Amino acid sequence: MAPVPSLRDAQKAAIERLLNLNTTPSSASKDDISNAAAPIWKLLIFDKLGQDIVSSILRVQDLRENGVTVHTQLHAQRAAIPDVPAVYLLEPTAANLEKIQEDLRDGLYESACVNFLTSVSRDKLEDFAAATAKDGTDALVAQVYDQHLNFIVAEPDLFSLAIPGVYHTFNSPTSPESSISETIDAIVRGLFSVVVTSGLGVPIVRAPRGNAAEAIAVKLEQKLRDWAVSTQQSSTATGARPVLVLLDRNVDLVPMFSHSWTYQSLIHDILSLHLNRITVPASATDPTQGKKSYDLDATQDFFWRKNSNAPFPTVAEDIDAELSRYKSDAAEITRMTGANSLDDLDPTTADLGGAAGLKTAITALPELTARKGVLDMHMTIATTLLSAIKERALDDFFQREETIGRVTRSQLLEVLRDPARKGEDKLRLFVIWWLSVSESEVSPEALRECEAALREVEGVDLAVIEWIKKVRELTRMTMMTTTNTASAPAPGADGLLRGFSSLSSRFKDASGVDLGALVSGVKNFLPSKKELTVTKVVEALTSSDGHAPTGPAADYVFLDPLTRGAASSNASRRAGDAIVFVVGGGNYVEYGNLQEWASQQGAGGAQGLRGKGRRVVYGSTELLSAKGFLGELGRLGRGE
Repeated sequence: MAPVPSLRDAQKAAIERLLNLNTTPSSASKDDISNAAAPIWKLLIFDKLGQDIVSSILRVQDLRENGVTVHTQLHAQRAAIPDVPAVYLLEPTAANLEKIQEDLRDGLYESACVNFLTSVSRDKLEDFAAATAKDGTDALVAQVYDQHLNFIVAEPDLFSLAIPGVYHTFNSPTSPESSISETIDAIVRGLFSVVVTSGLGVPIVRAPRGNAAEAIAVKLEQKLRDWAVSTQQSSTATGARPVLVLLDRNVDLVPMFSHSWTYQSLIHDILSLHLNRITVPASATDPTQGKKSYDLDATQDFFWRKNSNAPFPTVAEDIDAELSRYKSDAAEITRMTGANSLDDLDPTTADLGGAAGLKTAITALPELTARKGVLDMHMTIATTLLSAIKERALDDFFQREETIGRVTRSQLLEVLRDPARKGEDKLRLFVIWWLSVSESEVSPEALRECEAALREVEGVDLAVIEWIKKVRELTRMTMMTTTNTASAPAPGADGLLRGFSSLSSRFKDASGVDLGALVSGVKNFLPSKKELTVTKVVEALTSSDGHAPTGPAADYVFLDPLTRGAASSNASRRAGDAIVFVVGGGNYVEYGNLQEWASQQGAGGAQGLRGKGRRVVYGSTELLSAKGFLGELGRLGRGE
């Protein structure tokens, strides 16, 4: 049985299929140009969500390979190209359908292949058909498909529905019922698309009782039930079934504020990773060249694929190791060809030592050049992160949060009153402490002292504290204790800053910039081994010991679209792969923690061997940075 592809691979295959006019492209024709049929050249027209989905999966080169010569926004001004078909990828909104009708009336393109990101309602489809028939343009509509692609994949098994402000919508007393209902429906449509596209099969749905997650679960179960009936999904299959775990954000707020020490989370926090793209400010590169933008794609970037979830000191060491390997390979190539350096390896002008040298150069140069480009990019990124870590003392914040239960009130106040610390970082540490310590440590006097200290800090939104006061009791009851199972400090004084020091010397050799000043004082340690609340809930709900879950996960609803009713007696049935979805915002911290846990269970996760063990897909309504989530809490605290 072939392994199930990652969610990213499944979505990419679906997009490439629709770009080929809903036929499966031949992999052989892509690899063998001599046998490839002439592509059907076409235009790709998308709305904002369609553009975000495509840009997170495909590069311009990938679009060209699939016959797309032009890609453009639906509502942008577009010139007529009447002899080329147009592929539309968009949401089935009234405004989008009207714009397609306008294109057909104006005769902009040879034909229209309409692909909706989610199911179009029968009423809208009938209205669209009636309008095109009335205009006499119905013959131009070559295809109409529901594609179920209305989600954005950031990593192989990490997705977002790109629905902003969900936490505010579900928690604000001023949110109208219509807005809440529309948001629930949008989440159900997105999750349904994830299930259909993932290829995992019809999942069992689990959700906590009494909040928006349960309402979403009930609606989603009915939609999955209808789909299972229409596609004749079997309920007689034995063995493990996939499970879809829906969680409310309030199950654990701490990860939304955490200062993480992993490469991916640091990039998201410091450089605002969005749609797999970051922008590095000029101060971290050459000021004369201005800022630089980079794409972080696990399918194209070997270093990111290997280190995205690694602790930052480990990343620094691996950059050094990879640079050494590159230097060794480059020296070997120049030795074999007789060239003085790689710059001399021009097959058209240089003496490369005969046919053998020419073959070596032609084979090795592209790979070495691409590898050097990747390493240069990550060198720049790592330098930027290191500069921010030093400036904001992020290593100190992370270390304190790792042992937050042992941080005393006096130690906390010392940080809050430190004028060198950034206000946002102080607020995040305070909220984590407040949500994590015992009742005796959070006396009214302690709160007054902390609030007074934060009130003196520029840029701190005290409305966040007002909201945390309202939800603290709820989160204290629902959050499971996150315990450190083992600590992993740096291996002794001799190993202290080994990776950072190597990175410093390498960067100075390459650019002349002295990184030693940045490295000085930054702590080199590895995160302790622990399971976050979300991981603990998933572990309890997917346990293979045959027993029903206990603790906070015991009261989760059990909904099986392939059976009638929510038979609680089946709650102990063994679960297989899991889709974990957080309503109200997610982050890379929880994603990394889940993948680490999955790898320890023998599951492949996003980077392991597929088809063996358990696989965990993580998603949320929106991937939020700590700064973005603080903004939502501030609005709630002000009653907006």
